[in-house]
Amino acid sequence: MHSLLIKQKSKKIISLTALVDVVFILLFFFMLSSSFNNWTGIDFESPVSSSEVTPKTPQFIRLHEGGGLSIYGQANNFLSDQAIRDAINSNEPVVMLPESDVDVQLIISTLEHLTSLNINNLSLGAVYPSAQ
Repeated sequence: MHSLLIKQKSKKIISLTALVDVVFILLFFFMLSSSFNNWTGIDFESPVSSSEVTPKTPQFIRLHEGGGLSIYGQANNFLSDQAIRDAINSNEPVVMLPESDVDVQLIISTLEHLTSLNINNLSLGAVYPSAQ
């Protein structure tokens, strides 16, 4: 009989409702107290203008749909890596003009490849004009 009188410890159920309420209150607090429209500017240092500085004419590289590269304004001969190094002056700005059907992934990988060839001042231009 004595064993029947010993109360078994019952497990208390912890309600998560209060925890969820606290999480939502914190979420609302941080959403309402933060600001998402603070834009900061980046100051670029521009070179001092001088009469001795001559503007550099950019060199244009055409990116074909299949991934080939050619020099803008020349015959559509696809160039190898060594031919690109020989044809491009690394001190002059270079602009790559993709054809209209080129995928974005091909554009990005070609820009990375040209950077690996030590072509400095590389940038992406608009779509290659279809008139030529």
